[in-house]
Amino acid sequence: MTVLSKASSLGMDIDILSDKERMLREVRDAGIRAQGRKELVKYLKGGRLTRRETILANCYMCMGYYSDGTQDCCIHTCPLYPFMPYAGSDSQ
Repeated sequence: MTVLSKASSLGMDIDILSDKERMLREVRDAGIRAQGRKELVKYLKGGRLTRRETILANCYMCMGYYSDGTQDCCIHTCPLYPFMPYAGSDSQ
């Protein structure tokens, strides 16, 4: 059962869930395997996340699914930066 069909059977807002379906496709097509990917997929499929999983998923999404490689975002003003999985890293 897709997220959309599940949502419509529950009477949920289809516009919001179609965005989640679109993001799921983007993650599968463009996102590399990196910290935060499985957490973001879990969330988009309707799963609950821990605080740490939420931070990892947010960084993964904010960094464009790490499509340019896993590296430090260098956004030191972000309140989540201290928890960013690749903070201080220049690896690809």
